[in-house]
Amino acid sequence: MDTVQFQCPTCGGAVENTGSAYRCAGCEKDYPIVDAVPCFLDRPIYWGELDEDEMNELVDNAAKTSWREAVEYLYKPNPVLHQYIADGGRARWRLVMGVDENTRVLDLGSGYGSLSIPMAKAAGQVVAVDSVPQRNRFLQIRAAQEGLDNVVVVNGDVVRPPLAPEQFDIVILNGMLEWVAVAETEGKPYDVQLKFLRNVHALLREGGSVYIGIENRFGYWAWSGGKDHSGLKYTSIMPKFMANWVVRANANRQSFRTDFSKDSYRTYIYSSYGYRKLLEKAGFGSVEVFTPYPTYNCVNCFLSIDDTTPYRYFVRSQFRASSRKSKLLRCMLLALMPIGIHKVWSNSYGIVGHKRSQKKADA
Repeated sequence: MDTVQFQCPTCGGAVENTGSAYRCAGCEKDYPIVDAVPCFLDRPIYWGELDEDEMNELVDNAAKTSWREAVEYLYKPNPVLHQYIADGGRARWRLVMGVDENTRVLDLGSGYGSLSIPMAKAAGQVVAVDSVPQRNRFLQIRAAQEGLDNVVVVNGDVVRPPLAPEQFDIVILNGMLEWVAVAETEGKPYDVQLKFLRNVHALLREGGSVYIGIENRFGYWAWSGGKDHSGLKYTSIMPKFMANWVVRANANRQSFRTDFSKDSYRTYIYSSYGYRKLLEKAGFGSVEVFTPYPTYNCVNCFLSIDDTTPYRYFVRSQFRASSRKSKLLRCMLLALMPIGIHKVWSNSYGIVGHKRSQKKADA
């Protein structure tokens, strides 16, 4: 497979590998290569589910023993995080993407490699970009221990990745789109997300696809009091101006994610209709929306919201319990499916946007 083409994040110019760094021919800036990982950030960044000392310990233990043994200690104190890191089933949606040995994948916000690794087992190459050096190192160790030599780990800005356009068949944005307006604070959140998706569109080859794993703004989780990305309840279903007021009024809340967005509501999520319109506006020719069950971070099945046949089978098989509540829910979902209730009740979506080929775009 062709060499990955990087570009200077400062001026956008071409960069050349000098052995110890990538040098920009335009602005003559050097980006060092540290332990085989090109570093395109001016300073190290850390944020995450673990504090920095715990993350460093995780990386050290993975290098000394194995990555699987290193994450085992997380199971009892944090089984959700353990599954988040270790469960390769998070990438089951790849079965609808047509991945083969000729596919080049870009995983933006690759984290611990939960998607990069299973994708690398099916694809020709995976380029994994994350801004946190410790997660880059963990993914590098994990790939080596899995015997995978087709994973290219990059330390860079996931919102403005240092990559030349039109070289990827698939771009993964799993739990990513909702955060871009927190990383990029200039401009309205919708406009920031739209600009980001247009840049993602530019990274794709003709006929390429973006995969987005993200919550449904109006999903059951939101109405039942689950916390939004703001760290607060119900903000996703509020009008945006009201969500802004609520976020400002609760500026003292503590969370590793919400520390970056305390002055306004910037973690926009949408309905299935809203996501379709956003991707179409970004230039994607066709958009497919799926329900990943139970969530996009734990995919046991993947159902198209545009085909009620598998949905009906799923509802009948899933809600088999004899309780009145289960029977009522099953009857309600089946009865309301003709008017699209299954498009609304999903907690999250798996969204696939396809880039038109130039011939079709010109037609």
